[in-house]
Amino acid sequence: MVKVRSELVTTVLHFVAGAGGNPARVRSAAGIRPGDLLDPARLIDFDLLGAALAHAADDLGDPFFGLHVGANFHLEGLGLLTYAVLNAGTVEIGLQNLVRYLDSLVQGIRPELATKRGETVLR
Repeated sequence: MVKVRSELVTTVLHFVAGAGGNPARVRSAAGIRPGDLLDPARLIDFDLLGAALAHAADDLGDPFFGLHVGANFHLEGLGLLTYAVLNAGTVEIGLQNLVRYLDSLVQGIRPELATKRGETVLR
């Protein structure tokens, strides 16, 4: 099962509030209890993040809400992961760091970075 830090859901709810929506209604509709978000490092089911995004889009009447969050998300909020990627000496090292430290934010997935004939693929 894939799990994410609860701070990602909290970020979505802040965007909902900033866009004039009702974050408490979105949280409740997504099946997230208030206590689930008290510790930003707490791991919660990835599906709850997806549900929060879907309910936020419905609440705001914005089918592109997820894109709007992504376009306005400040990567600095991801801590070590962001530092390791953005401060890498090369893009290659940045991608290697992303693979290495992604589990500080998301657990239960296994990213792969492979280079063949000068082409790098991140899965």
